[in-house]
Amino acid sequence: MSIQSFDNFKINEDSKYEGHAILFTDVVGSSQKWSDDPQTMKIQLDKHFTIVNDIAKKHEGFVVKTIGDAFMIYFKRTNNTLLHAIECGIEILKSEDLPLRIGICYGDMEEKTYVLQNAKLRDFFGNTVNTASRMESKVAEAGGIAFTYSKPLSKEQSIACRKAIDKYNPRAIKFSANPNDDKELQGKRSGRLLSDLHIEKTKNISDLKGVKELTAFGLKVK
Repeated sequence: MSIQSFDNFKINEDSKYEGHAILFTDVVGSSQKWSDDPQTMKIQLDKHFTIVNDIAKKHEGFVVKTIGDAFMIYFKRTNNTLLHAIECGIEILKSEDLPLRIGICYGDMEEKTYVLQNAKLRDFFGNTVNTASRMESKVAEAGGIAFTYSKPLSKEQSIACRKAIDKYNPRAIKFSANPNDDKELQGKRSGRLLSDLHIEKTKNISDLKGVKELTAFGLKVK
């Protein structure tokens, strides 16, 4: 399939149709690693924090928070926010020795800055954030990225994203409303919360022409 006919990216011709993106990282098997060799993990974690922070900054990502060894990174509206997040994730995976998995979602979200214990904290909320978290925890494999979007991409955005991931042989992952629903989901179902959807079997991208907004993509980087 050519880049120009990448049917599984929802196309919107309005170049102003832009959103934000959230990226989550997690170290695979970290609990066991801490149990087996905590001293080595302390050293690796220091290195891990430096790597992720530096790469996020390079790709204009804002580190919202860390939870243990997991990162939550926000990407502001640009002409291709999703691409920035994907390229950031790819570079993190290539640069890090620890086994990671990464989840990304592009779309709209709520932002709030609040004060807790005299510290000013900036955070992000909504379905896009919840879905990015689920991409990481339920879809991504070790050494890989899973991403989706709750808002359509422009034609230019979809082409650029396809160029970035094509060499990693991306697979498409179909969603359904519940484990017993085998029907293809059309655009009319796009209002349903992606984070509530059941993750179904994987298929080749070329087989999913009827499924657009409710499709995730997985790629193995290392």
